[in-house]
Parts: sequence; C-alpha cells; structure tokens
Amino acid sequence: MDNISEHEIKMRSQYFEIIDNIVIEMNRRFKQTELIEAVETCNPSSKMFLDIDTLIKLPGISTDNQFIEKLRAQCDLGKKMFAADSNSIEAYLSIKSMGASFLQLEEMYRRILFIPISSATAEKSFSTMRRIKTYNRSTMTGKRLHNLALLSIEREKSEELIQNPDEILNEFASNKLRRLNFSM
Repeated sequence: MDNISEHEIKMRSQYFEIIDNIVIEMNRRFKQTELIEAVETCNPSSKMFLDIDTLIKLPGISTDNQFIEKLRAQCDLGKKMFAADSNSIEAYLSIKSMGASFLQLEEMYRRILFIPISSATAEKSFSTMRRIKTYNRSTMTGKRLHNLALLSIEREKSEELIQNPDEILNEFASNKLRRLNFSM
C-alpha cells in the first residue's frame, strides 16, 4: 500500500465514482418496466399483444371508464384483426388505416411507440449542442447557434443539400433583393 501514489488513489476514487454512476443510471433506466411491457403489447408476435391489463397500467392513461371500455373492445377485436402484421409499425399503420373505428387503440400506439423516440431525439439534441457550443463558439448569437444545431441534428438532410446544391442556388439567384442600393 505504501507504493500507491496519491495520483493512483485519486484515479481509483474517480474510477469507482464513475462505475457507481453508471450502475445507478442503468438501474434507473431499466426500472421503467411499464414502458417496456407496453412496447411488448404493441408487437403482434408477442404473447402479450394488446393485453388490456398491461396497457391501462401506463402512467398518463385516462381512467375514464368509457375510454377503458372502448379500448378493451378495440383490443379484443384488434388481437384477431392485426395478429398477421409482422411488427409494431405495421400494426400501427393497419390500425390507423381503420380510421375512427380504433381511435383509442391508435392513441395508445402513438403514446407507446413515439414517446421513446422523442426522448432519444432530445438526448441527441443535447449531445449535439455540447459538441457545437465549444469555447471558441461561446460568443455566437443565439440565432446562429440554433441554425448550427439544426444543421448538425438534421445531418442527413443537410448532406443531401451539400451533394445537390442546385435547388438552393437557383432559389438564391431568383431572389431580386440580394443587393442593397446605397445612395448619397
């Protein structure tokens, strides 16, 4: 123990602190079993496909008896109608194509399948912002920062524009207000 330097002790302490934070974060994320089970109920190949008891446990679901009874009836019918779909997205598209017949079930699918995507998009946005707003760029205006963030987040679309800039160049060329006239 005498051979261990102060630097090594500090490094070990930081290492264990990082490991603890990782474990805490993993536990926090994997405790959200309601959402994981709800995603499973949307999968037509699952044994839990459209299980009403699992769906009504989700936070934020209406406790209105009329809503729950309609959802129950739609789930019972949906188990037979949409079981042939190969995945959750196909099932959602089939439900959506039915129009007003499956409004409650469509709402459930939207909540279950699209909320995680929104959350991931927000995390992606924050990591992009961290990358963009470096020390050298900390003095830029909010508008410029916003525009750079959009370009970075929507990288696929901006790369398409870089590959084929003709459309933007033509629009710029057609704009007559490019020059300012100064008179004295």
